[in-house]
Amino acid sequence: MSNRLSHLIFGSAIAALALSAWAQPDVNDPIGHFEITRFEVDGNTLLGAAAIDRLLAPFAGKNRDFGDVQRALEALEGAYRRHGYDVVHVVLPEQELNQGVVHLTVVETRIGTVAVEGNKSFGRDNIRHSVPGILEGKSPNIVKISASLKLANENPAKKTTLQLQDGEQDDEVNAILHVTDEKPWRVGLDLDNTGDDATGHTHAGVVYQNANMFGLDHVLSLQYTTTAEHPSQVSVYGAGYHVPLYAYGDSVDFFASYSDVNAGTVAAGIFDLQVSGKGSVYGVRYNHNMKRIGDYESKLIYGLDYKAFKNDVQLVQITGFQLGSDVTVHPLMVGYAG
Repeated sequence: MSNRLSHLIFGSAIAALALSAWAQPDVNDPIGHFEITRFEVDGNTLLGAAAIDRLLAPFAGKNRDFGDVQRALEALEGAYRRHGYDVVHVVLPEQELNQGVVHLTVVETRIGTVAVEGNKSFGRDNIRHSVPGILEGKSPNIVKISASLKLANENPAKKTTLQLQDGEQDDEVNAILHVTDEKPWRVGLDLDNTGDDATGHTHAGVVYQNANMFGLDHVLSLQYTTTAEHPSQVSVYGAGYHVPLYAYGDSVDFFASYSDVNAGTVAAGIFDLQVSGKGSVYGVRYNHNMKRIGDYESKLIYGLDYKAFKNDVQLVQITGFQLGSDVTVHPLMVGYAG
């Protein structure tokens, strides 16, 4: 981190060193105590005035000293940190501290310029869209920006990191978004031997994915699977659509699948069974990313599914004798992942 950013983040320490030079206690008070009737905060636009007044009220009163002023300054800076404004700092301007009112000045460091570097397959507007909290002239909320970057880096075709540098003004930082990306679409083939005798041992599939639909980082996935031995007996289709919600740090997933499997004739004791089935599954998931605690990340998942299965199981020896049954369910789900 640059020297100027270090000064911004640790501005309260600088203010503490300067207190003895700036503060002029009452010469009739050898102990250096004074009364604080209230704190007046200048330069704040990010936190509510009433909330700041409540925060600083415990540090006002009679028989106060420099330590109370420093603790008030640190408490106010801490409030900005808790709200994600890590580059905001609070300073104590030169004043006499025996006048009742203590003035604090908030320096809301703002974004000067924004640069995008390294992107080849994703446009500059796309990269900026994925980190909406980085805006010229606005103080960056590091918590929200980190959540957006985490969500953006779930995209399989690009990775983005943020670097903050000194701006032209003391109360500015410049943002650089470093991008490593590749073409957003790909096609693949899958082969495995997880099948059985009835449908064929060799599963074969084709997969298509586009990780930047409409230029908005929406991810479309399509898949078709069958068997090499009996392709007419097994058909499984799948589709997924992932939508990042960068403004909230959350995402939505839609998915659907359809299967049509004819297992043929299966021996069941003295009977032979003709087994086949079709099924459709549709679902949606809302992924709510929880606030990060240290290195621990977690999320709540809310879901709704529609599942319909049509099973056909007939006795070969008895025409029209049906053992299968159709099933349709609409489950709701809530999950936690961490």
